[in-house]
Amino acid sequence: MGAIINSINQLLNRTGKNTKIPVLLYHNFVTDSSTVPSYNLDYTCTPSQFEENMTTLLNNGYHVISFLQLYNAVKKRDKLPAKPMIITLDDGLIGQYNYAFPIIKKLNIHAGAFIVPDWLGKTTDDGTYFTWPQANEMKKSGYIDILSHSMKHMHYLGVPINQFVSDTAESFSIINQKIGAYPIEVYAYPYGNYNIQMVQALKKSGVSIQVMDLGVDTFEKINLSNVRRLNIPINYTGEQIMQEINNE
Repeated sequence: MGAIINSINQLLNRTGKNTKIPVLLYHNFVTDSSTVPSYNLDYTCTPSQFEENMTTLLNNGYHVISFLQLYNAVKKRDKLPAKPMIITLDDGLIGQYNYAFPIIKKLNIHAGAFIVPDWLGKTTDDGTYFTWPQANEMKKSGYIDILSHSMKHMHYLGVPINQFVSDTAESFSIINQKIGAYPIEVYAYPYGNYNIQMVQALKKSGVSIQVMDLGVDTFEKINLSNVRRLNIPINYTGEQIMQEINNE
């Protein structure tokens, strides 16, 4: 009888195979989008838009989870909440610290920030990036996980595979030294560019989750070595995000 009860409990604790797991992708955050070049608007969000997106999704039953929760659900059969979703912030731009981070704390949700160690604390033609102390503050808050978006944000398809693996390992090493290790290694490909040799090499090196393509995965079909995301452009509403999730 005990064995039967245990089997029933295991079934009840499994996440439904058709459960969709949207991973939302945000880049830059600005208060005035009129200052942003038109070619960057697909990668820009205002604080008011971000708060509207999050509030709408939360009010419609979505629950924010982390990559670690996703990993444990796939590998250890941990149960996920109803309508799980993951929030990601790419590149480490200062607007994420100035605008997204306070909203994330206000709403008591969670996000994964994919950073480029070589860019932190610098200003380039593409913008200004938050500093290591700011990254450490976000990590210590418990609201933001600091993850790898490569060492230099290169088009790694054009370099030898050993250089790609070495640069990736260096990015994790620096993050670990500066602010401490995340329980699993999670990597987002720059520009979404990759090939099967790169994926296999990172998997062999111990990277637990790789993020690259666009779309929405179901729990049954999710591949932790090819997790897909939805890019959220300027002026996109929470309703539009839900429609896109439902259409996938």
